[in-house]
Amino acid sequence: MERAERSEDGRIGSRAVEDIAETVAATDGTDAGDPEEIAATLRGVAADGVLTGESVDSAMAHLSKVVSTPATRVELSGMELDSAREDATEMADVPSVAARLDGFAARVGSIESDVETLDADLRNLIDRAEDTAVPADPSESEGVELYRIAAEDRRIHAEATRLQGEADELTTEIESFGRWIARPSVRHDELRTDVEELTAAVGALEDDAASLADAVDAVDADDAQDAADADEANDASDADGDDGVDDTFARTWFDCTLRRRVLELQAADLRAAAADVATVDERLGAEPEAPAHEAVRDLTADLEDRLAATADRLDELARQSWHDRYDRNLRAIDEDMATVEPPVEWGSVLTALEEARAS
Repeated sequence: MERAERSEDGRIGSRAVEDIAETVAATDGTDAGDPEEIAATLRGVAADGVLTGESVDSAMAHLSKVVSTPATRVELSGMELDSAREDATEMADVPSVAARLDGFAARVGSIESDVETLDADLRNLIDRAEDTAVPADPSESEGVELYRIAAEDRRIHAEATRLQGEADELTTEIESFGRWIARPSVRHDELRTDVEELTAAVGALEDDAASLADAVDAVDADDAQDAADADEANDASDADGDDGVDDTFARTWFDCTLRRRVLELQAADLRAAAADVATVDERLGAEPEAPAHEAVRDLTADLEDRLAATADRLDELARQSWHDRYDRNLRAIDEDMATVEPPVEWGSVLTALEEARAS
């Protein structure tokens, strides 16, 4: 890369990044933002606010190290996964164990693929940087290219940081799964935590359904009083209870109905997980001091009864206008969940849920 000579004031290079940013901002077709934003991007490949060949070379060297980090971290994830697979040999066919191992493997592969793509992007950027001169006074086109190099440097840096975080998080999860395999107490504590969270979620749904019922009853009472007052005044207006039900009530009913469907699936998933824990305990000859799977099965059965009662209550509350508005969305989420069985892949379920809410 071409190097600029040292100027009389001792600074290496050409104009300050602010000057180049002004040029880039004024160039047609760049759509790079205002000069301040452009200058902030250029500083990523500058030294002391001045862009030089040396500063760009240094930025590329640093970026190479940044990109190498997620590659190393995902390699550690793969090694941890190999260890977990070996530890789980005797239970690899247990549904929840197999699902976790498959999920970990898919995530390792995805991060590895993204790292490979990022490494290719890095090599392309380094080639571009080496082919781009950094003269003492960059022209308009040279300034724009330097800005694009700086912008790509920033993007690759951010993506590498994201991938590193994903790999580290994955390694932590696999390590946690290793403890789940090795220690019966961890397996049973996880079941207890899950059933506590489910119980809280069911309770929150019941509270919301009760609040909705109270609000609808209050509106209906007001409508009835208005109708009575109108009759006394010989008013010909026709009071319609549905007219007093705000759209907020319809939206709340829809959200409660969605949550009830998801919580039913969560209860079934937890009951299956408890059965799997019992299988793992048996195969490993484990005898935990405080087994949780039987209690969890009983609790999930009770929660399912409560969810069925909540479903009945929501059905009783529903107005025809609510059905007209939301039944298509509910049918769509039912179709998405029809083929879902434990162990549940919750990512796809939550995506379907958010799509139903947004539509």
